[in-house]
Amino acid sequence: MPKYSGGLGTRLTYKNFYIDGNLYFAGGHKVFERWNWYSEATNLLSTRYYQGSQKLMNRWQNPGDITDVPRMRWSTSTSNTGSGTTTRFLNDGDFVRLRDLAVGYSLPKSITDRLGFDNVGFSVRGVNLFTWTKDPDLLVDPEIRSAGSWEIYTPPLKSISVGLNLKF
Repeated sequence: MPKYSGGLGTRLTYKNFYIDGNLYFAGGHKVFERWNWYSEATNLLSTRYYQGSQKLMNRWQNPGDITDVPRMRWSTSTSNTGSGTTTRFLNDGDFVRLRDLAVGYSLPKSITDRLGFDNVGFSVRGVNLFTWTKDPDLLVDPEIRSAGSWEIYTPPLKSISVGLNLKF
Protein backbone atom coordinates (compact mmCIF):
# COMPACT_ATOMS: atom_id res chain seq x y z
CA MET A 1 0.00 0.00 0.00
CA PRO A 2 1.32 3.48 -0.78
CA LYS A 3 2.38 5.47 2.28
CA TYR A 4 1.09 8.61 0.61
CA SER A 5 -1.09 9.50 -2.34
CA GLY A 6 -2.81 12.59 -3.60
CA GLY A 7 -3.79 14.72 -6.51
CA LEU A 8 -3.60 18.17 -7.92
CA GLY A 9 -6.09 19.73 -10.28
CA THR A 10 -6.40 23.10 -11.89
CA ARG A 11 -8.37 25.04 -14.46
CA LEU A 12 -6.81 27.89 -16.38
CA THR A 13 -8.92 30.20 -18.52
CA TYR A 14 -8.00 32.94 -20.94
CA LYS A 15 -10.67 34.69 -22.95
CA ASN A 16 -12.64 31.83 -24.55
CA PHE A 17 -10.01 29.11 -23.98
CA TYR A 18 -9.59 26.80 -21.00
CA ILE A 19 -7.24 24.05 -19.87
CA ASP A 20 -8.18 21.54 -17.18
CA GLY A 21 -5.54 19.23 -15.76
CA ASN A 22 -5.44 16.60 -13.03
CA LEU A 23 -2.37 14.84 -11.67
CA TYR A 24 -2.41 11.82 -9.38
CA PHE A 25 0.58 10.58 -7.41
CA ALA A 26 1.44 7.82 -4.96
CA GLY A 27 4.62 6.69 -3.31
CA GLY A 28 6.44 5.04 -0.45
CA HIS A 29 5.51 1.56 -1.59
CA LYS A 30 6.91 -1.34 -3.58
CA VAL A 31 5.51 -3.21 -6.58
CA PHE A 32 6.23 -6.93 -6.92
CA GLU A 33 6.18 -7.86 -10.60
CA ARG A 34 5.14 -11.48 -10.22
CA TRP A 35 5.06 -12.18 -13.97
CA ASN A 36 8.86 -11.87 -14.03
CA TRP A 37 8.92 -15.26 -12.35
CA TYR A 38 7.98 -16.64 -15.77
CA SER A 39 9.94 -14.37 -18.09
CA GLU A 40 13.09 -13.93 -15.98
CA ALA A 41 13.33 -17.18 -14.03
CA THR A 42 16.89 -18.44 -14.11
CA ASN A 43 15.99 -21.96 -15.17
CA LEU A 44 14.35 -23.59 -18.18
CA LEU A 45 10.91 -22.25 -17.17
CA SER A 46 11.59 -18.88 -18.77
CA THR A 47 13.66 -20.02 -21.73
CA ARG A 48 11.68 -23.09 -22.77
CA TYR A 49 8.12 -21.82 -22.27
CA TYR A 50 8.24 -18.02 -22.27
CA GLN A 51 11.14 -17.11 -24.59
CA GLY A 52 12.99 -15.50 -21.68
CA SER A 53 13.61 -11.83 -21.11
CA GLN A 54 16.55 -9.90 -22.54
CA LYS A 55 17.68 -9.33 -18.92
CA LEU A 56 18.70 -13.00 -18.73
CA MET A 57 21.64 -12.17 -21.00
CA ASN A 58 23.12 -10.21 -18.05
CA ARG A 59 23.12 -13.29 -15.81
CA TRP A 60 26.03 -14.31 -13.59
CA GLN A 61 28.35 -16.60 -15.57
CA ASN A 62 31.91 -16.37 -14.23
CA PRO A 63 33.56 -15.63 -10.89
CA GLY A 64 33.91 -11.86 -10.56
CA ASP A 65 30.82 -11.03 -12.65
CA ILE A 66 28.82 -8.17 -11.15
CA THR A 67 25.12 -8.51 -11.90
CA ASP A 68 21.73 -8.69 -10.22
CA VAL A 69 20.67 -11.68 -12.34
CA PRO A 70 21.52 -15.09 -10.81
CA ARG A 71 23.31 -17.95 -12.58
CA MET A 72 21.15 -19.97 -14.98
CA ARG A 73 20.25 -23.46 -13.82
CA TRP A 74 19.50 -25.56 -16.87
CA SER A 75 16.96 -27.73 -15.09
CA THR A 76 13.26 -28.49 -15.40
CA SER A 77 12.93 -29.46 -11.74
CA THR A 78 9.87 -27.92 -10.11
CA SER A 79 11.76 -27.67 -6.83
CA ASN A 80 14.39 -25.53 -8.57
CA THR A 81 12.31 -22.66 -9.90
CA GLY A 82 15.34 -20.44 -10.09
CA SER A 83 14.42 -17.27 -8.19
CA GLY A 84 10.65 -16.97 -8.50
CA THR A 85 9.82 -15.13 -5.30
CA THR A 86 12.73 -12.80 -4.82
CA THR A 87 13.40 -9.14 -4.11
CA ARG A 88 14.91 -9.02 -7.59
CA PHE A 89 11.37 -8.44 -8.87
CA LEU A 90 10.52 -5.84 -6.21
CA ASN A 91 10.48 -2.28 -7.57
CA ASP A 92 9.97 1.19 -6.16
CA GLY A 93 6.32 2.07 -6.83
CA ASP A 94 6.51 5.90 -6.70
CA PHE A 95 4.73 7.48 -9.67
CA VAL A 96 2.98 10.58 -10.97
CA ARG A 97 0.23 10.21 -13.57
CA LEU A 98 -1.37 12.88 -15.72
CA ARG A 99 -4.85 11.52 -15.06
CA ASP A 100 -6.61 13.83 -17.45
CA LEU A 101 -6.03 16.94 -19.53
CA ALA A 102 -8.66 18.91 -21.41
CA VAL A 103 -8.29 21.87 -23.74
CA GLY A 104 -11.38 23.72 -24.89
CA TYR A 105 -12.68 26.77 -26.68
CA SER A 106 -16.09 28.47 -26.58
CA LEU A 107 -17.30 30.56 -29.46
CA PRO A 108 -17.82 34.26 -28.66
CA LYS A 109 -21.33 35.24 -27.50
CA SER A 110 -21.90 37.34 -30.63
CA ILE A 111 -21.52 34.23 -32.83
CA THR A 112 -23.56 31.87 -30.63
CA ASP A 113 -26.44 34.38 -30.49
CA ARG A 114 -26.56 34.45 -34.30
CA LEU A 115 -26.54 30.64 -34.37
CA GLY A 116 -29.40 30.46 -31.85
CA PHE A 117 -27.39 28.86 -29.03
CA ASP A 118 -26.50 30.02 -25.54
CA ASN A 119 -23.03 28.50 -25.91
CA VAL A 120 -21.03 26.43 -28.40
CA GLY A 121 -17.87 24.79 -27.14
CA PHE A 122 -15.21 22.52 -28.61
CA SER A 123 -12.85 20.38 -26.55
CA VAL A 124 -10.16 17.72 -26.69
CA ARG A 125 -9.66 15.52 -23.63
CA GLY A 126 -6.90 13.03 -22.95
CA VAL A 127 -7.04 10.46 -20.14
CA ASN A 128 -3.95 8.73 -18.66
CA LEU A 129 -1.69 10.37 -21.22
CA PHE A 130 1.56 10.16 -19.26
CA THR A 131 2.93 8.25 -16.27
CA TRP A 132 6.32 8.95 -14.69
CA THR A 133 7.81 6.24 -12.48
CA LYS A 134 10.76 6.75 -10.17
CA ASP A 135 12.18 3.26 -10.77
CA PRO A 136 13.40 2.79 -14.38
CA ASP A 137 13.20 -1.00 -13.92
CA LEU A 138 9.45 -0.88 -13.27
CA LEU A 139 8.14 -1.58 -16.76
CA VAL A 140 4.52 -2.27 -15.79
CA ASP A 141 1.82 0.11 -14.66
CA PRO A 142 2.61 1.23 -11.09
CA GLU A 143 -1.03 1.56 -10.05
CA ILE A 144 -1.68 -1.95 -8.75
CA ARG A 145 -4.08 -3.83 -6.51
CA SER A 146 -3.71 -3.58 -2.76
CA ALA A 147 -1.99 -7.00 -2.69
CA GLY A 148 1.14 -5.27 -4.01
CA SER A 149 1.85 -7.55 -6.96
CA TRP A 150 1.32 -7.21 -10.69
CA GLU A 151 0.24 -10.19 -12.77
CA ILE A 152 -0.62 -9.11 -16.32
CA TYR A 153 -3.54 -6.87 -15.47
CA THR A 154 -4.99 -4.47 -17.98
CA PRO A 155 -3.47 -1.08 -17.17
CA PRO A 156 -5.56 2.10 -17.11
CA LEU A 157 -6.31 2.83 -20.74
CA LYS A 158 -5.07 5.93 -22.53
CA SER A 159 -7.72 7.70 -24.53
CA ILE A 160 -8.26 10.91 -26.46
CA SER A 161 -11.73 12.23 -27.20
CA VAL A 162 -13.06 15.22 -29.10
CA GLY A 163 -16.19 16.98 -27.94
CA LEU A 164 -18.78 19.46 -29.11
CA ASN A 165 -21.03 21.06 -26.51
CA LEU A 166 -24.19 22.84 -27.67
CA LYS A 167 -26.11 24.71 -24.99
CA PHE A 168 -29.67 25.88 -25.79
